[in-house]
Amino acid sequence: MRVPWTGRPSAQRFLAACFKASWTTKPAATWGRTTRLADYAGLWERDLYFVSLALCYHERLNPAQIFGESGKHGNYFDGGEIVEAVRKESSCNKVIQKKAKDLFGTNCERGDLRVNIRNALSHFNMLRHPKGQPDPAPIDLTHWVNQTRCLMAYDRKLKNAVSQSVMELLAREGLVLTWQTNSEHQLALQSVESQKIAHLGAKQGTESHHSKAYCAMVKQVF
Repeated sequence: MRVPWTGRPSAQRFLAACFKASWTTKPAATWGRTTRLADYAGLWERDLYFVSLALCYHERLNPAQIFGESGKHGNYFDGGEIVEAVRKESSCNKVIQKKAKDLFGTNCERGDLRVNIRNALSHFNMLRHPKGQPDPAPIDLTHWVNQTRCLMAYDRKLKNAVSQSVMELLAREGLVLTWQTNSEHQLALQSVESQKIAHLGAKQGTESHHSKAYCAMVKQVF
């Protein structure tokens, strides 16, 4: 979608940002546990998109001119490819790349840690078969929770929400997930236990929602 530049963000560009840059922010129940982390990659892209849009307005920059041409959408920015757009910024002072580095910890260069995390979450790379291997690599969701917290470090509230949202997802399934923080300020799995079901107001005792074998299987992916 190509929109004539008037010196201020247009409604069309704002709507394009909402749709293109946050398509993964649908309710977590729709996508499952693993995809809850992909939601945060969508939030990261959305915030990077809006900051870039605000900077274009503040610096009087035309997105169609500074964000590289894309065969599909005219330019990467209007096409919602914000990482590629920032990477190909052609303004004189690279003001958007500099601000992205200050706020988000990356100027979107290839191989950058946060770009790699974004790519892994958005494309579910942790579920893919490694090259030359017949089976997928073992899943370590605690590792990916820590990676997602790194990606969202620009916003302390969102960073803390990463682990909390995963705990809430498991709580809906009758599981209690507990992490502890290690010396490197990374989350380390402490336990996965079943919630208890009370019968007749606990007068007749309680029983576990899940078996120990089931809890052990869930613990394996964390």
